[in-house]
Formats: sequence, structure tokens, C-alpha cells
Amino acid sequence: MKKIIVNENGFSRLLREARMDGFRVDTLKSLPSYAQKVNYCKQMLGNPIGNGSSRMVFQLDDETVLKLAKNNKGIAQNEREYNLYACGASEFLPYLMNGTDEEDFLWIVSEYVLPAKAEDFKKALGVPFKDIQRLVFANIYYNSKVASQIFSKYEDNYDAIEVLNSIEDLGHSYNVNFLDMSRLTNWGMVMRDGKPMMVILDSGLTDEIYDKFYNPSR
Repeated sequence: MKKIIVNENGFSRLLREARMDGFRVDTLKSLPSYAQKVNYCKQMLGNPIGNGSSRMVFQLDDETVLKLAKNNKGIAQNEREYNLYACGASEFLPYLMNGTDEEDFLWIVSEYVLPAKAEDFKKALGVPFKDIQRLVFANIYYNSKVASQIFSKYEDNYDAIEVLNSIEDLGHSYNVNFLDMSRLTNWGMVMRDGKPMMVILDSGLTDEIYDKFYNPSR
């Protein structure tokens, strides 16, 4: 599938041609082996646009992606992201679409997210990434003084305060990993109603999932 670059509201947006006619999630579900599921996705959608230790990400069209779990940790992360979205955790999480495999969470269909640049945060949220990063580290290291300084900086800006509160709420109320939020590579940008919004690319890795599947000491 060819790639097309267009400019929308000052942001470079990567679009790909719509998925090949005939791709169906019910066909994907009917295939008996994981290898067959991967081959079907590659045949119909092309090579994955993301490939980690737990999941492959295939682009369905210019608005959606399919996150296909490779193993039990990928299934756990898919289920976690589904549950976060289902409870309306935060606008900072990608939307999930119809097609989620709610039986065993082998896949989820999610909003397509562009890689984020540091300058996108100020444009989209009114808060520079460096201040979000400072707030995240202040929460990691329980540094209430630094956190208070950041909030004081925006005391006359209600929208910015709401953004900062939402970032803290993601970590404390919904257990989204603060360290993941500190990494620019774990953020992306989406367009909603013609406006840019920043979202967390991978919210499925909790401390519990890390300890169960990733911790080498276990």
C-alpha cells in the first residue's frame, strides 16, 4: 500500500490507502493458528507498522489499527487497554473501535496514532512536553515541591491545570505507568474533530503485568 503525505491544520499527517477489500475480523478469528492469523494480516494489510515483544500493529485504514497479541503478555495488555477505554478512563487514551475480540483479547482495533514531536504538546494541550515530563518525574519520585511549582506556573490557565490533573489522574487512579508517560516515544498525536490531541500509545503495561511477564527476577 502506498503512503501519502498531506498537511492538515499545520501538522504533517501520514495517510495510507484504505485496507484491501475483503479483510474481515471474523475471518481472522476463524483461523486456527497464530501463524495463520499473522499471514492473513500481512496478506490483506501489508507488513506491520509496529512490532514489539508482545504485539504486532497492523494499519487497517487511515483511522484505525489492529493490535494483534503475540503471546499471553500481549493478550493481557490488550485486555488492559480495552478495560481502560470501557470505563472512560481518559481522553489521553486512543479510542477503541468495533472489532475488539472481547472473548480472549487476541486483538483490539484502536485509533491510528501518529508519532509525537515535543512541539506538538504546546500546540495541542497548551502545555510543553518538558513540563509534563517534569510533573511525571515529580510523581515518580514523590516530589510534591516540584509538582506544586508546575501547577503554580499555570494557576491562571484553567485548561492547562485540567491537563496536568488528568496526567496525574492517569497514573494514580488508573495505574498507567508514569515512567511510560515520561517517554516521548510513548506518546502520539491524533486528530479529533479537526483538532490535534495527544494520547498514550501503550497504556497496557501495568506494574502487575510487568511483574508477571517482564520481570526477569520472577
